[in-house]
Amino acid sequence: MAYVIIDPETFRLNDRYETFETVGGAKRSLTAKIKKAQKQFDVYVDRFGKDSDWFNGTDKDLERIKRSVVMSYEEFDKKEPMVIRKNLMSGKTFVEKLNTPSHCSPASETYWSM
Repeated sequence: MAYVIIDPETFRLNDRYETFETVGGAKRSLTAKIKKAQKQFDVYVDRFGKDSDWFNGTDKDLERIKRSVVMSYEEFDKKEPMVIRKNLMSGKTFVEKLNTPSHCSPASETYWSM
């Protein structure tokens, strides 16, 4: 069974191509990502101060990673929301999964330029 790390608020994969063989491995990776994001945020605050209105995205990265959860890939695949997009060439609308890579989606220029 494979496991992934997702943001439950947006249902986006934390790292699109990374799957884990065990729950423990996924949780260890999530813990490491949280520590890394916290360290980057702390470095930015030390360098530019806490009064800054703009934290160079480090505050949002930290928030997103802290609310992430580990889920089995099968459960994620069943629950992943579908989105309506427009075909770039024909202009017709179609439905696809939220985390479809751009190079696999007819809604992107990359798909048509390959």
